Amino acid sequence: MGVGARSRGPRRRRGAGIDTQTEFRTEWTVVIPVKRADHGKSRLTVPGAGRAELARAIALDTIAAAVQAARVVVVTADQTISAEAARLGARVVDDPGGGIDAAVAAGAPAGGFRAALLGDLPALRPEDLAAALAEATSVDRGVVADAEGTGTTLVTAAPGTPWASAFGAGSFARHVALGCVPLAVPDASTLRRDVDTVEQLDTAVAHGIGRRTAAALGLASFRVRAARPEDVAAMARVHVRSWQETYRGMFPDAVLDDPGFVERRERMWANAVADTGRARPAVAEVDGEIVGIALSGPSETADAQRQLYVLYLLAAHQGTGAAAALLEAVVAAEEDVILWVADPNPRAQAFYRRHGFAADGSARIEMDVRAIRMRRRPD
Repeated sequence: MGVGARSRGPRRRRGAGIDTQTEFRTEWTVVIPVKRADHGKSRLTVPGAGRAELARAIALDTIAAAVQAARVVVVTADQTISAEAARLGARVVDDPGGGIDAAVAAGAPAGGFRAALLGDLPALRPEDLAAALAEATSVDRGVVADAEGTGTTLVTAAPGTPWASAFGAGSFARHVALGCVPLAVPDASTLRRDVDTVEQLDTAVAHGIGRRTAAALGLASFRVRAARPEDVAAMARVHVRSWQETYRGMFPDAVLDDPGFVERRERMWANAVADTGRARPAVAEVDGEIVGIALSGPSETADAQRQLYVLYLLAAHQGTGAAAALLEAVVAAEEDVILWVADPNPRAQAFYRRHGFAADGSARIEMDVRAIRMRRRPD
């Protein structure tokens, strides 16, 4: 998947909605209650995926992300989850029965900063949890709503504040009534992407689910994050390989196979990653290997706010949701965005149309290849 035109390089700005690293919140203990897998996710029926296997995978991906952000206590009666959670570094407490609130109370320490996190967040990124916990240090009680705004994914309590929770359908209003302050967590945060239905699972997949959930669904797992200086060489290789996969027969072989092509792309990406004021470079990785790249920056023309300069995903990973996650990482819904895409390139153009872009009538020729301009205005 590519924008189709040669990048002219954006000029500075930092990525939206992605962080370069996770800050481990040493002062927090996060309690994750997990039902037995054969009792959980009764509304989540996916053809080809066993419900219990999927429920375990979702819980374990949540735990795997959480242990990178804070101390974690898992409360469960599921022996498979108990064993794997302990291997991941969580402390495990046996579920006493009595529902979610009783399970949380059994795992919550008597004092200190405490939080309860639901175990159905397969797309959770550690940095999103860490950011919410940092926000919660300033309030006695905090709460994070789910994407629909009616349920709850996280409840917090500061030292000296008695623990209280009221999970279940419509729990956000009950938590606010208990004195919880809604935390300033953005709509796009993976902390808000809990999964109870197939539709919610589809949304989580688009954000980038953990490897266990991906395996249960028969998908390749991916993670999207901000690009770092050490990524530059791999980004350049993916850039060149994507051009070779996408444009063979459109651009001259002499261009695609130029021995200096990778080196030039390394210089381009080094500049973009260093340009933290305005550029937004991001990568998609699978099992630690970079398989996709994206870059946006200020528009090269005055009639738009932002421009998508690069979006490429290796062919083997297209159709996994990684391209959509890369797009979301580098351009925001409220921005007026333009891009140039090769014409013809029906797959890429269809992708952009699905994400709100439309051809605006502008066209140009570069290296004997026609490109059209597409634009997405804010809703």
